[in-house]
Parts: sequence; structure tokens; C-alpha cells
Amino acid sequence: MSTGRLALGGALVALAPAGLLGLLGCVGTGEGGPEPITVGDAELAALDAASCPPRYEVLRAGRFGASEVARAKRGEFTVNGERVELESPVDWTMNPQRARSFAHNLFKFQWVDPLLYAYRTTGDTEALAAAADLALDFAAVNPPDGDPVDPDVWDDKRTGDRGPYLAYILRAATCEGLLDREQRELLLRLMIRHGDTLSDPDAYKQTNHGLFVDLGLTLLARQLVSQPQAAEWAALGQSRFAETLLARVVADEGFWLEHSSGYQILVTRTLGRFLEVPGNSTPELVDLQRRMQDVVGWLGEPDGAIPQFGDSDLKQLPQFARQRARDDRGILELDDSGLAVVKEPGAYLAVLASYFSDAHKHADALTFDLFDRGRRLITDTGLYHKDKDENFAFAHATRAHSVLTVDGEEFPRDGSGTYGSGITQTGKGHGFYAILGRNPAVEDQGVEHQRLFVYEPGRVLVIIDRLRAEEQHRYARFLQFAPGVEVRVRGAGLLLSGGGLRGAVRTNGAGRERIELARGERDPLRGQTSPDFRRWVPRTTARLRSKGSDLDLITAITLDGTPLEAVLRSWDEDGIRLDILRKGSAYRRLQLSEGSEGDFEIGIVRRADR
Repeated sequence: MSTGRLALGGALVALAPAGLLGLLGCVGTGEGGPEPITVGDAELAALDAASCPPRYEVLRAGRFGASEVARAKRGEFTVNGERVELESPVDWTMNPQRARSFAHNLFKFQWVDPLLYAYRTTGDTEALAAAADLALDFAAVNPPDGDPVDPDVWDDKRTGDRGPYLAYILRAATCEGLLDREQRELLLRLMIRHGDTLSDPDAYKQTNHGLFVDLGLTLLARQLVSQPQAAEWAALGQSRFAETLLARVVADEGFWLEHSSGYQILVTRTLGRFLEVPGNSTPELVDLQRRMQDVVGWLGEPDGAIPQFGDSDLKQLPQFARQRARDDRGILELDDSGLAVVKEPGAYLAVLASYFSDAHKHADALTFDLFDRGRRLITDTGLYHKDKDENFAFAHATRAHSVLTVDGEEFPRDGSGTYGSGITQTGKGHGFYAILGRNPAVEDQGVEHQRLFVYEPGRVLVIIDRLRAEEQHRYARFLQFAPGVEVRVRGAGLLLSGGGLRGAVRTNGAGRERIELARGERDPLRGQTSPDFRRWVPRTTARLRSKGSDLDLITAITLDGTPLEAVLRSWDEDGIRLDILRKGSAYRRLQLSEGSEGDFEIGIVRRADR
């Protein structure tokens, strides 16, 4: 096939090879820009001599139908859920969504996968030529040793994701004789820029981005094994990936410490992809993968979706986790990671209390998700988008989570004042589960806050917010009800209904409590949840306001039947005495004591023991 066939509409005929190189020469590197990148005859000869066809070793290889392949060959692609046309010359600054995530996904180049699928599965060299045309167009305006059209082009994660796709295009097009010498040299220089960027210790971040950088580096090394840098790239990617993963996970617990159920799934999948690359697997990482998969399984609520803790969409549990979760029952205690989960058939309670860094952190200390009686009852808000505007601010704020605030102040989430896990104790007994946590974020305000959850699946959830302070403060606790739950103020509490639900919220009314409801408000944003990208769904948010210094604020959420109330009888070194009442009479009298291993032991107090 001639070089001219690379162009969609002949765009590259005018540029390649001399016109294309001339265009590159117009883009200066500038002061402090990348060093000039050169490749010699030996490197090009090694590329030409590499085995054919190349293995398709990229971040994610999809399967596509004939219609989707046909659209891609017409230059129609899906980027961040948006249908766009990408034909040479491409406007690499386009952003029809005006969203950071659109630009990021455009720069990742994963959208080219349908063209490469057609070539891999049917030998469609026309599809490969179209992919090569786009790669050359990208290199023309984002040259290996010049300035990009957008600084995010060379962002660490974008570079790690993109590199293996472009390397495959280079290898496959070389095998098919679709590139002349200047074009092969250009794309090989671009690949070396990818390797240099991914190897740069000053740009490396020990976050999930670092994992994608190292995965991309090992995949790039596999694609360009003929090049002298490949062995060094592979070794660096392998060692750094393990170091970063183990630095961000409590090894015997398996929860990724970026405050997000969605990122737990993402990182677990990334680890799985990393282990698939020959040479990357170690026994330690394989064991950790199993633990992380187990935790993902525990995140699944009875409807098959996850809690939207942190930056998370309302995702369904992946297949590997559904298999892992089949026998989950009881309580998952990740005391060092800041997560506790209770699971029973048809019932689910998850509590998040952690602050390790600013990565995907929300102001959500001691927030919780509750599923019972066949439906979600209390839910978190999730991620609206990543653009820093009023929507982003709301989704990350305290008023979008089921938390307690002091004097209306936000919790820090910028990486200052980190405290690790806020889960301090868990336990079970006699059909009840208990989770105790603390929120050190309010200590600078002179307040000690502990929150105790006592849960009887199918019947009641009691929440005790124990507050100790030397001065008076204004306290507000929020309950974020799931969409579809109808909430009405009734007397000193709330009635819950909808879809057969007969629930109630009763409190002890401490601190001259006042209850306010908000639903679907836009200015300011209140009473909203975001299941996916840029979509608000109205839901009811209850704000319970109190004032005082030392207060025990008690909330009892009855899940079915006659409303229950709770009375705290004592909380001292001997344990916690809690009575749950129905119409003023004792429904359960509970004693929470510390067991031999530090966990709660929950006992029933008989009349003779009182």
C-alpha cells in the first residue's frame, strides 16, 4: 500500500514525508523543553527486523461489531461517551463537553481500538492505515522534542495509557510496509519520548497514576523489545509498580487507600492487567490481588452495585467480584484502612472513615451507605465530574455526605491533617453488629467526636454521635436518603415510605434539635446525588441541627414496622449500655463490651442483670 493511502482524504500526502517533518520543525522546544530525541540506523534496523505480526499488548483490548468498525473507518469515534469525528488534520484541542475527562480520554488514544481490532482479527490493512494516519497526525502537532498542544498530552497517566497503542501501530504498520523511513523515525522518536516521560523520577507520583505509568512502561517495553531501552523500562516498571502498590495498601487488608470504592475496582483491575504481562508476576502481588478482589466483592450491595464512596460512579460489581462475593456474610473489618462492611442476605451497611492523602478525598468522615428491605435507603453522592466548579465543590462537601459537622466548617481534604483510619472497633453478637469510629478532623475545633453504629439487619440501625467539648458548638448531622425514598417530617422525627417501605427516623432531640429537609435544590445545590457523569438525580437530604457542648445525639432508623427509639444508658470503661425501645417498652437491652482481641462483644442484658 502506498504512503498516500495513509491519509483520510489525502491529508498526509501533502505532509509526508518532507511536509510533515517541516511542520515539526516549526514547533520549538523552548527553554527547559525536552532534549532533542534522535534515532540512528541501528534502532531503525532493529525495528524493521522485529517479529511480525506484533502482539497486541495494550491497557485494554476490546471486541467490536462490524458497524462500530465501519464507523471508525469513517473517522467516527466515541470519546468519553461522546460521538466525535477524528479525521486528519485533527483538532487535538477539541472539547465538545468542556470537560477535563474528555481531553484526557482523547489523549489516551484508547478510542482507536476498533480500527486495531479490525486489523488484528481480519487483517484489515485499511483500518490499520487509518490508525497510522491518526498517530502521525498526533505526532505532527505533539512532536517528540517540541511543545504539545496541551500540557496534559504528556500527563503521566495519559502517556502511560497511550504509549502501548501508538507502539503497536508503529510495529504493525512497519510490518505491513505502510510507513516510509521518515515516518518510522518520527513515531519511534515519539515512543522514546513516551519512555523517557514514564521513566522520569521527578514526574512520578506514588498514586494510582503511578501504577498506570508503570503498567504502560512494561507494555511499552514489550512492544519495543527491539530497542536498547526496553529492558531498563521493563525492570523499572516492574519494581516501581510493586513499591507503589504496597505503599498504598495495608497488605493484609487489601483496600486501596484513595478513599474510593470506584478506585478500589480500578486499581484491582489494573493489578490484574499488570500480572498478565509476562515477567511482571510475583507471589506477593498474586496474593495481594486475591485480597483486593475479596474487598471488591464486599463492596457489592444486594442490588449488585457499589456504594458511591469518594470519587465513584454507581458502578455494577465486576464479574470477578460477584464470584468472590457469593459467600460474603457477617462483617468485614478493615480497621487500618478505614472501612467496615456488614452483609446479610438483603441487608448491607458500609462505613467509611479514613484520610490518608488528598487523592480522591471527599469531606466524608464516618459517612455510610445502608441497603435494607429490598432497596437502597442511605447513599453517598459520588463523582459528578472532575472539573473544579460548584458541582465538584458540592459533591465533595460535607453537606453531600451522611456526616456530622461542627459550626458549619468543612473537613480538610487537601492532604493536611491526615490521620489514617477512623475505624476504631467493630463487633457482633445476638444478631446485632457494631461499628465505632472517630473523626479527628474536628479536634482542632475543640471537639471530640465518636460515632457508633449498632445495626440489626432488617429491623433497625441506631447511630450515636458522642460529642465532648469545653464550649458550646453548633452541630449538624446529615442523612442522605436514596432516590425513591419518600421522607416526611412527623412530630420529632421522620416517616420513610415508597415502594412498600414502612420506615421511620426517631431521635432523642438533644441540643434543641431542629430538622430540615431539602430535595433537588439547585441554588445552592442540596438534595442531589450523581450516579454518573454530569447527572444530578434529586433525593431528600435531612439536616438535623443541635447546639451544645457535651451531647449524645441518637438517631434510630427503623426499617420496618412500629418506630423504634434508642436510649443510651451508659458509656464508660465498662462498656456501652444501649436500650432499644418500642412504644416505650424495651425491645432489646444491649451491652457492648471489649472482647479479648479488642473487638466488641455484644450481649443481651436480661432483667436480672440490670
